[in-house]
Amino acid sequence: MHASMPVLGKFDHTVDALVGTQASVFVDDFLISRGYALESMSAEPLYAGIMAMGPAKYSLDMIMSYRNLGGFGLMLIDTPSPNNRVRLNADGEPEVEYTLSDADKARFRQGVAEAVRIMFRAGAKQVFLPTNEDILGENSSGRLQPLALTDIRQADAVEKNLEFIPNRSIVTSAHLQATNKTGRERPGQRGFEGVQGLGNRRALRSRRQRVPDLDRSQSNAKHLYVRQDFRR
Repeated sequence: MHASMPVLGKFDHTVDALVGTQASVFVDDFLISRGYALESMSAEPLYAGIMAMGPAKYSLDMIMSYRNLGGFGLMLIDTPSPNNRVRLNADGEPEVEYTLSDADKARFRQGVAEAVRIMFRAGAKQVFLPTNEDILGENSSGRLQPLALTDIRQADAVEKNLEFIPNRSIVTSAHLQATNKTGRERPGQRGFEGVQGLGNRRALRSRRQRVPDLDRSQSNAKHLYVRQDFRR
């Protein structure tokens, strides 16, 4: 699903990310060897506030600093996992079951750390990641502690300690890359049972379901198409 994480840098000069051509640069040097790419990105001030994993004042400060923020994203070429699939919940709504494998997490954190180093080398005075995990040491304050990096050497701690813990780190998704398993595996057979309740063939050809609760940062990930394999 092109799991991705934004990296925001605060500079000592005006950036104005919404001025000029947006999302115009990508770096694919590591696309084959490490399975991730870097892509420039721009978004409205609200995005900076949403990615600020801290108290309300911290989110406000990020929005107020918007003109000095620049950013890009790390996109992971994730690998297939047998338990990732699409299913219907008890209310008949489609849900995406998706978990990063340990191997993918290792490549992901390596890429995020490299992105942090690049941001500092570009001149950022602070670098922000959408996480409040205890990357730089245990947080004993009892308060939300957002991650604000001030030194390029702290990227080593990111590469070592970032775990992508649910509800403590934001992992976004930009693209659907392949087909999606639907339903349960057929015992002793290839393929899957499909998602029950989506109707007949005609309905399947015409029905579209929006992806629930996924950040769609690009317009080419608007819909998830669900189909059943009718081959026997």
